[in-house]
Amino acid sequence: MAIKQKLGDLLVRDGLITESDLRTMLAQQRQHGGRLGEHLVRVNLCTEEQIAQALARQLNIPFNDMSDPPAPALSKLIPHEKATKFQALAMGNNPFASRLPVAFGDPTDLKATMEIEKVVGRPIQILSGPALLVRRAIEAAYNSIDLRDEGTSEFQVTDVRGGARSVKVASRQPVPDAQEEDVAELSESDIEPIEEEPEAPQAAIPRRIAPGGARADSGDEALRMVWAMADLLIEHGYFTRAELMKKLRS
Repeated sequence: MAIKQKLGDLLVRDGLITESDLRTMLAQQRQHGGRLGEHLVRVNLCTEEQIAQALARQLNIPFNDMSDPPAPALSKLIPHEKATKFQALAMGNNPFASRLPVAFGDPTDLKATMEIEKVVGRPIQILSGPALLVRRAIEAAYNSIDLRDEGTSEFQVTDVRGGARSVKVASRQPVPDAQEEDVAELSESDIEPIEEEPEAPQAAIPRRIAPGGARADSGDEALRMVWAMADLLIEHGYFTRAELMKKLRS
């Protein structure tokens, strides 16, 4: 991973900044420290994606735009603390790859790349990723690990470019009975009886479901998951019970 040309010279050559811009930013770097790319992004002369692409060309390594999240098993190869400290995330779909692809927010940090290679216990393929998107991808990946480690199934809304939210749904756990305060939120007109198809070989799916309330007796795992998911989506603020009941009545 030999550096053949300085980052600033690459950016000037590509027409992203001028020689004057480069001199000004190098002066800022000497005065305040930090990386040149950080100063260029701070004053909006370059985007983080442009810096990451330039670093990839400088180091002759692949660029990764972080649009494809890694397989869940990959994230466990690097401890969360190390991933956050070194801004490194294992990528791809194969946790058994002999040469593990790892995206870095700063691929020029040799200490970070050597430490991650030591942690995973095998050679790594260094990828250059936009620093902010690498941080968001790390947050999304390790939040999902925390949920799975609690013995839950996970429903995750993830957009690395806009942040990530995760919602957990208990797996193979009975849905708790409705709390008294939950029932108090619903008027009699909000609750409609469950209608079942007569003589059906399997229990019919209810047309109206009050989250945390009525449940089928069929023991159907998938249906229980739906009820549990509805309760937890309400708990996490995706919609209210009143909104759900209105939708179910429509």
